[in-house]
Amino acid sequence: MSRLQTAGVWSKRWMGLGVAVFMLSHPSAQADVANPLSLVQRGKILYEKQCAICHGDKGDGQGKFAYLMNPRPRNFLAGKFKLTTTENQIPSDSDLLRALRRGIPGSAMPPWSHLPLADLNGLLAYIRQLNRDAVAAQIAEAAASGIYEADEVDEEVALRTVPGPAL
Repeated sequence: MSRLQTAGVWSKRWMGLGVAVFMLSHPSAQADVANPLSLVQRGKILYEKQCAICHGDKGDGQGKFAYLMNPRPRNFLAGKFKLTTTENQIPSDSDLLRALRRGIPGSAMPPWSHLPLADLNGLLAYIRQLNRDAVAAQIAEAAASGIYEADEVDEEVALRTVPGPAL
């Protein structure tokens, strides 16, 4: 075997090793291999790594550096979103994706357009889950105190968490 052929074999081996290391270390690559994580689980991992420092571990807008920001980071539990294009002011998936990709002008929210679409969709799913869980807990508490009937709970949660028609 000539030196050129030997170098080619070694470069292919190193490239294969590089791909393997990338697959083991990069969250989006791991999730794409047989999709072992649900979209919400994937979003939670990314949220904890990239978003919690500002938005808080619980999504309440009380992250470690939130006190330094003006305006304050969004409280996903309250369900009040800034940039929406729906009649009921609950953001559509495209509203949330746009905010994730572009950031929020006039705030400390940076653009995350460098993340793969699968990661952005995971973050979107996790943010929706945080909001849905918080609203469901509020409605369940109100139902326990007699404000809502048990059969009205699911409908009320949907009214407060499902995006309405576009403007």
